[in-house]
Amino acid sequence: MHLIRSSFKGIEHDLKAKRDEASMAYQELGKVPTNLSEKRFLFQSMKEVIWKEISSKTLDGRLSLHCGSLPSAKFHEESESFQDSLNSSKLANISAVKVGSKVIIIHDQKEVFGEVMHINETDEVYLKEIVTTNVPEIRFSKAKHGAIVVSTDKRVFLRLGDVNDTYDELTPIKSVLVRPNPEWIKNIIRQNRPYELPIFTNANVFKAIVADLIKNEWTQPAIDLLDSTSKLMYTAAEDFIKEAKLIASFPVFQRFLSAKASEVVEDLTREARNRVEEFVEREKVPYTQNHYLFENVCKLRSQRLKDEVISSLPSGTSNVSVNPKSLAAIVENVFTRNQERSNDEHMAEEMQHYLNGYGKVALKRFIDSVPMICIEIMQKFPDRMNNILSKTTDEEIEHIVVNPPNVISRRNTLKRKVDTLEKGIVALRDLF
Repeated sequence: MHLIRSSFKGIEHDLKAKRDEASMAYQELGKVPTNLSEKRFLFQSMKEVIWKEISSKTLDGRLSLHCGSLPSAKFHEESESFQDSLNSSKLANISAVKVGSKVIIIHDQKEVFGEVMHINETDEVYLKEIVTTNVPEIRFSKAKHGAIVVSTDKRVFLRLGDVNDTYDELTPIKSVLVRPNPEWIKNIIRQNRPYELPIFTNANVFKAIVADLIKNEWTQPAIDLLDSTSKLMYTAAEDFIKEAKLIASFPVFQRFLSAKASEVVEDLTREARNRVEEFVEREKVPYTQNHYLFENVCKLRSQRLKDEVISSLPSGTSNVSVNPKSLAAIVENVFTRNQERSNDEHMAEEMQHYLNGYGKVALKRFIDSVPMICIEIMQKFPDRMNNILSKTTDEEIEHIVVNPPNVISRRNTLKRKVDTLEKGIVALRDLF
């Protein structure tokens, strides 16, 4: 009997563990509302939880280090992708020079038209039109026809053929002597020239170019950000509803809330889409009073001539003698070359300056305004969800706040198990 009694403590411990486990599972299933008043109380409690707490799961940034990124953090990632798309667009880079760009360079005091083949780490530009031809002594392995090869001493070569290892050595050009070729703008000006005297920059052409670039390059990234924000909000709401312990045993109630959340997100997305589309349409008509545009255009008008003159001057740190006649000839050559350009070339270059300055102004508005419109889907969701749930009738509550038969059966089973284990513990204590 002593040996048997000595095992009672272990048995009691096991019984208590099983009782507590069953009791916790029973409590997680929640209380069964038996009448409309209790169902209404549960419904209102869950509505308050959504209204007060869902923002902490989406926007407030309360730390939860083991639950993945907050939707707000993911929204910032999507906004950065949106910004990257716009930053890489043509309207934001009208005057950018990169590999493949059609450019005009100044070489030996002459204009040379070509395509950029390479840009080194010091922003020097290489064109196949400016070369030291046929350098047979240079050998590179596995270089393809037309491939750019950089030697160990930083010289740049263009392979001329597949059979013979012959190369052209490309000559570096200072970046200040390279500018984008505005030929595409000149063609648009010619194709849309009105009957008026063709010596004025056509404002309608400027408007058409801006509208076309915004339509083709900036509209879709804006819509993509809107759609991703909508998905983030719906997913966050869906996860919040699924994880709510208060209604864990009410699947019909969960499905009802999920459907309402979807309805709210769709309404908010539709409203935001209309605002984004209105914003885009408004931006297609260029306008600004931002001083940056006017200052930048004024600077660009003289920058090219300034760079050409400075680059033409003798270089050196000391003991540089300047012949006034030679200097005057250099400056005269720069301005003569500028005067010999056609009126269309001048207008195209001027239009390029306008687009360059305006593109940067419009870019800032887009990068700020579109995300601010999109984020309102997440900001407005709690109040909008609360409003739509407030319209739920007692008849709807009666039908949605119910336990399915399997949950009721499991609750009854767990209750019997808790009662039985409790009786067993009491009976065992009487034997001590």
